[in-house]
Amino acid sequence: MAVRVDEARRSAQQAAFAARMQTYLASGDPILMREAIAWMQARSPSTPMTSSPMT
Repeated sequence: MAVRVDEARRSAQQAAFAARMQTYLASGDPILMREAIAWMQARSPSTPMTSSPMT
């Protein structure tokens, strides 16, 4: 039972962080956008971004 609670909590935290990264991207702030892009790349390193909005 405790394992399921931990998994649910971890899933909720990951979803909240992903939502925060979405707001970073939508903000238009170059620093926040870079942070969100770096987070996305770290989560899926096998999928390189072909173009960056920051270049």
